[in-house]
Amino acid sequence: MSGPKNAYSIVHDFQDEWEVYDADLKMFTPYVSENQYNSVAHTVEIDTDDFLGTNILISSKVAGNYLFINGAMVRSINKDQWLVFKLNELRAKYKTSKLQFTIFGNSNVSDKVIQIVHLNTVSVIEKNIEKASFYNLVPRNMNPYKSTFSLVVLLLVTYLTYLTVSFSRATLRFYNIRELFTFLIREQSFLINKPLNRMNILFVVFLSMITAFLYSILQSKGISILGNGRFILQEGDTFGVLITNYIKLTLLFFILFILKFFLLSTIGRLFNLDKVVDIHYFKILQFTIIIFSISVLVLFVLFNSYLVFDSRLSSFIFAGLAIFYSLRTINIYFTINRSINVQSLYLISYLCVVEIVPIVIGLRFAL
Repeated sequence: MSGPKNAYSIVHDFQDEWEVYDADLKMFTPYVSENQYNSVAHTVEIDTDDFLGTNILISSKVAGNYLFINGAMVRSINKDQWLVFKLNELRAKYKTSKLQFTIFGNSNVSDKVIQIVHLNTVSVIEKNIEKASFYNLVPRNMNPYKSTFSLVVLLLVTYLTYLTVSFSRATLRFYNIRELFTFLIREQSFLINKPLNRMNILFVVFLSMITAFLYSILQSKGISILGNGRFILQEGDTFGVLITNYIKLTLLFFILFILKFFLLSTIGRLFNLDKVVDIHYFKILQFTIIIFSISVLVLFVLFNSYLVFDSRLSSFIFAGLAIFYSLRTINIYFTINRSINVQSLYLISYLCVVEIVPIVIGLRFAL
């Protein structure tokens, strides 16, 4: 048992696996106390592929030590303070499976602790409970992600029920998979002609909620699409922090979807293709709602099935996103080309600017 309140089980202790940097050899060598007793920087290299789904505990028995990860200082370590990190999140942040943890400060290596641990599934009962108690109350082990995601699913179902009851025809059309692959649109419906009316805005809100939920599921497994996302998201995994981050993500994606329409309108005017903007925006919403809804259902089932998410899955996630946006662009091209008389060269140039270029830029920053 180790860590705060002895709430962690030790998987691996690196107390005998310290390394120090040899300037002459320009490489890390095993720490030998007789030869390197005056070293103040001690390093442990961890292959996270060997410890998927675990945490790392870092502590110092004295003050004045500092933690470095892959050569960059992270923070100072107070005396007897436990630092807890999730390895999946660290490998996603640093984009590598091999991480080097260095504790810099005093030369006594026995004062420094680095351990791979796993959070106990059963809460630890405090030792000072009176033996004469008639019964003991043991707090239930709560997973904040499951609690948060269950609430979000309830919100999504409630909101979708409202949309279905209030706008049944619109809901059926947005979720019409057959129409999704029907390239000829003859009917000029209210959904297409009024892209920013109240009904469409409500569906954009729903799509933003789905997208934020999809992002949250991936982030909980150490796969971050927006980098570390700390420019808007709070750190922590409590229920309150997760809900706050979900609301922020929903707002962010809603703004991005609205800005997408204005981008289409602006570029459409430049290419003299104003008449294709409404159909284009409708197909974006329809295609994205259907695919993201299916993705959320699949990932949520996997999340609750206790299946291990290998962080190498991130490469498949990015590949899936690239395929999704490519198919969506192709679908939009054939739909516009069949529904409206427009020159193919202008249409291809227009789609390259509003679809292909943002995809390439987005994947470049994500990777």
